[in-house]
Amino acid sequence: MSTWPPSLTDSAQSSLLSLAADYSLSHGLIYRPPASTPSSTPSTTSSIHAPYSLFPAKFPSHLFHKAIALQPLYNALYSHVTVDDAFLEDVLGGAVSKVDEFQGRLLELWKQVRQEGIKQPLHLGLFRSDYLLHSPPGCAPDKVTIKQVEFNTISSSFGPLATKVGDLHRYLQASGAYPEHEDLALENLPVNRALAGLAAGLAAGHKAYSNPSAKILMVVQDNERNAFDQRALEWELLETFVLSLLPSLPLFTKPSHLSSTTATPSPSSESPSPLSTSTPLSTPPPPLS
Repeated sequence: MSTWPPSLTDSAQSSLLSLAADYSLSHGLIYRPPASTPSSTPSTTSSIHAPYSLFPAKFPSHLFHKAIALQPLYNALYSHVTVDDAFLEDVLGGAVSKVDEFQGRLLELWKQVRQEGIKQPLHLGLFRSDYLLHSPPGCAPDKVTIKQVEFNTISSSFGPLATKVGDLHRYLQASGAYPEHEDLALENLPVNRALAGLAAGLAAGHKAYSNPSAKILMVVQDNERNAFDQRALEWELLETFVLSLLPSLPLFTKPSHLSSTTATPSPSSESPSPLSTSTPLSTPPPPLS
């Protein structure tokens, strides 16, 4: 079996690194550079390439497709959890909120919103599920499996940059920059469609809101270095769906509120109805079995 990653001479490695850096800098796989001093802010006129692997990580094909197949089930599960008040009260209101200050604060906000009354009958989740391969010492190759590390429902970032990392690997293979290796075939490098999927989800939410003049607001933290991950999503919405984001606003530092005249979508129910880009927008998620 060939070694992985492939061995490179110093000259070949230097050439590959140069090609990868050029591709990254010219295709938006970038960060703002760190601030020069703790009291200064990151430059808005220069960039550095974001971290990436020079070669793709080897991942069993059947486990890759298993993770893809699991995602709609997790989407439905978490959508149901968000409208299960008794479950949230029992789990978050128990030990979790007492040992995790952040979760405790979220619980208090959730209670306050429910007390004031939830006027929005729809909600949209942008999720990211993270896995690692589980291969204990002595494990046979056919016994390797995946273990979920975390399920992101807040700040599910890096979809656009992850898309570009996949594009980088495919470029290095298609251009002949990679060395000959049995596993470095183009068909072994699946296209990452995270950017398109995230934008399609936001577009579906905008459509369900039933107000063509409505805008999508992106709230970001001050001095954000990961601006280009966010900008790629903004541009995908504009170019593919002709939808514009409100200018990326710094994290709110003063109390804010929605106008009492803000439009409300037409569907109504006691609990929010989850949206899906693969099922009719007016229906709740499928029953769990």
